[in-house]
Parts: sequence; structure tokens; C-alpha cells
Amino acid sequence: MTADARQRRRGMRIDRALALCAAALLVVFVNLLAERFFLRADVSRGRYYELGERTRETLHAVTGRVDAAVLFSRDHPISEHLGNLLREYRALAPELRVEWVDPERDISRAEEIAEKYGIDRSGVVVLSSGERHRVVDREDLAVYDYSGVRRGGEPQLKAFTGERAVTSALAHLQTTEKPVVCVLQGHGERDFRDFDRRSGYSTVARIMRRDNMKLRPLTFGRENRVPEECAVLLVPGPTRRLSDAEIERISDYLEDGGRMFLLLDALVETGLAPLMERWGIELRHDVVMDPSRSLEGRGILLSNYADHPVTAARRGYSALFFRPRSVRPTLVARMLDSPDRPRVTPLFTCSKNGWAEAQPESSPASYDPDTPDLKGPVPVAAAVEKGGGGGLDVQIRPTRIVVYGDADFISNAAITGGDRDLFMGAMHWLLDRETPVDVPPRALRRVRLSMGGHARQVWFWGAVAGGPALAALLGLAVAWRRRV
Repeated sequence: MTADARQRRRGMRIDRALALCAAALLVVFVNLLAERFFLRADVSRGRYYELGERTRETLHAVTGRVDAAVLFSRDHPISEHLGNLLREYRALAPELRVEWVDPERDISRAEEIAEKYGIDRSGVVVLSSGERHRVVDREDLAVYDYSGVRRGGEPQLKAFTGERAVTSALAHLQTTEKPVVCVLQGHGERDFRDFDRRSGYSTVARIMRRDNMKLRPLTFGRENRVPEECAVLLVPGPTRRLSDAEIERISDYLEDGGRMFLLLDALVETGLAPLMERWGIELRHDVVMDPSRSLEGRGILLSNYADHPVTAARRGYSALFFRPRSVRPTLVARMLDSPDRPRVTPLFTCSKNGWAEAQPESSPASYDPDTPDLKGPVPVAAAVEKGGGGGLDVQIRPTRIVVYGDADFISNAAITGGDRDLFMGAMHWLLDRETPVDVPPRALRRVRLSMGGHARQVWFWGAVAGGPALAALLGLAVAWRRRV
């Protein structure tokens, strides 16, 4: 090899090395620009992956590291949607660290997380920051359709609500507020420490504690008034009548701007009807029935929601009440609209085919216009608000009351995602907690490719014979070209 040839080869090697270095520098430069000035776009139909404005605000407000432990199997129907959502969160909040733990494969790690945060099941997302943590249950992440249960089917996944649930948990993780909820006892009320499947309230108690609420039992035999620390007075399904003195104490509490949540079963005399009538709510001795929306003869699927903060999270989806009583505005509340009178809003009703049966002992039950029966739609829950506003420098705390005509719907065996949202929606409104996310549930769409017999044959022979034949022709063409 001559000296000139060696010189040219050396020059070519140097040129290649310089080109590789320039390419490497270009890649590094492009990545640096992409990290600082990246652009993400959602081109899916209906902008399925786009995050809501409140979610983006919450993510931008995150300070410090937040760990998200996802205890889900990768085969779970929610996993794909949850994974896509958390990737969008990570793009806006690099402080969020996601760890995906499959309870069926990484058993030791799943048990470690469960023991650390007091979790007794899988299918949850644990968000933690420092000493605080929040748990998002599987039921919080999706809406299920229970209409096929009465025909022997399984609940079907209807919509994904992960953005609302996870963003809510992130928002609450940033606050240390822990309001006291006083739970009335002494009249056969439901017990939040009871783990019984039929009557216990331990599940909803755990949900409330995870939502930074402190539960305190209240017995009027030991207290002569509702304590000032009570942010909400909760009366969960009393089965015996309250005394006049106890009702008077509750009345004084409400007049001072108190907040109360009543869960009242049908056909139970509690003595609270006169008090509620003064606040614009009529409690009748009846049972609301709706055969067209009945589940196994007892439960009623409810989906006729009013436009109110209590029902904002459930609008368009069903909840399940068991033989509820009617809870409707009194005639005076319906006719008079005055700033100094209670403002009563029916929250949800049975369908127009239902009715309030004034003689539930009769069989068979049917609507009778000649009796005190009420034709549907009949309200089974109501919200009351009185006061509020004030001068330029004074804000008066309004009295708020929520009454649900059923106490069974949040028992351990009965509570579902929809029921929990209705209960917690009322608690948040009573506590002046703003709903963190205004993004509606994302309906799940399944796209199917339907082909006729001829189309299936074309695709079959194209895959079986067309692909190999094309590869063979290309090989022959290359061989012929080399030979020529």
C-alpha cells in the first residue's frame, strides 16, 4: 500500500470519528432541549388521556417527593388505564415516584407495604409523602354497572375515575387538617367499630379516617350539648326514639351554625320528624318502591341526581339504596323562597315509575292514588342550607343538613363505589371541602374490528401465503441482481 493510500485511509478514519462525535453531540443537545422544552399532545379520540385543569394545578403545587405504590396485578382490567394515567402525572410532576408491585408475583414487597400502611387487601394505590399517606381503593378508580347482577351476571367496568381519585388523594396529602366528626350513640345507631357484614360500619369508618377525619362517639348521657369541636354531627340509623331533651340539644347546635348528617331507615320512629319539619324536610312513614329499578326485590338503583355539590361525583351513574324512605321538602319550603328560610334541595329520586308506599305491609304493593301514596319521582335524600354570607368583613357560617332515607347502603356488605361517593360527597359538602377534581368519569370504549367471511379469508391467506411469497420474491430479486 502506497503512502498516499495510507494517508487517505487515515483521513477517512478521522472523518468518520469526527462525524460520530458530531452525531453524539447532536443527540445530547437534542435530548437536553427535549428535557427543557418538551411537548406532549393527546391525539386520542375524545382526548381520553388529557388531564383536567384542577389536576394540573394540583400536580404543579406538589412540593417534595411523593411515592406512589401501586398494588395491582398487571392483568387487572384497571391496570392499563391506571398506568397511562400515572405516566401523565409523572410528566407534569417529576417528584412523583411510581412503584408497581404485583401482589401475585412480588409477595414479600406487597406484604411489606401492607404492613407499613395497615392495608388488608390488594388493589389499592398508596400515596405517601413524609409521615403522611393516603390510600386509594380499587372501587375509587372505576364505576361499575350493576344492572346485570339481578340476572346472575357480574358487575361490569363502566368508566374510569382514577384521575378524580388520585388527584383528590394528592390534594389531601398536602394538608394536615383533621376535622372531628361526632357520631351519635345510645339509640341503636350503627357502630363504626362493628365489623359485622350486614350492620357494621367499619369499612366506611376506614374510608373517613383515610380522608383525614377523626371519629368521636357522642352520647348525650355524658354530654349536655354537642361539643364545639364537632365539625359534623353524624346520626347513623337510630332504631330508637331520641328524647325531647336530646332533640333540643341538636336543635341548639343547628341554630348555632352546626352541620348534621342524618341516615334514617324507613318505618323507624326517631322523634326527629318535627325538628326536620322546622328545617323544611318532611319525613313520612313510608317505603319508596321502584320495580323498574329494583335489584333482587329490595334494593333500588338511583341515578336521578340533582345539580348539587353532594352529587357532583356521581351524576350519571347509579347508587344502590335498600327500601329507602321518602325525604322531600315540606310544602312551605317548596312554596316560599326567602333568604331567612332554609333552602332545601332534593338530591336524588326514584324513577317516574316508582312511588312512596304509605302501607308497606300490604301485599302485593302497588301505587294507589286513593291513599297517601306518592307518585314518582319521589326524593329519598335532601340537603338543607340556611344562612351564610355576611358583611364585607364578616362571613357567617351557614347551617347545613343532609338527610338520606337509608342507613343500610354503606354497611360493610352493601357499600359500593357509588354509595361511597354519595356518602363522602355529603361529608365533603358539610365540611366545606371543595371537590378536588371536576373531571367526569371517563367512559370505557371497546373498539372491535368486525369482518365478514370474505374479508377474513383475504386476511388469512394474505398472512399465511402472501407474506412468505413476498419475502421469497424479494430474495429472488436480490439474487438475480447480484448474478447480473
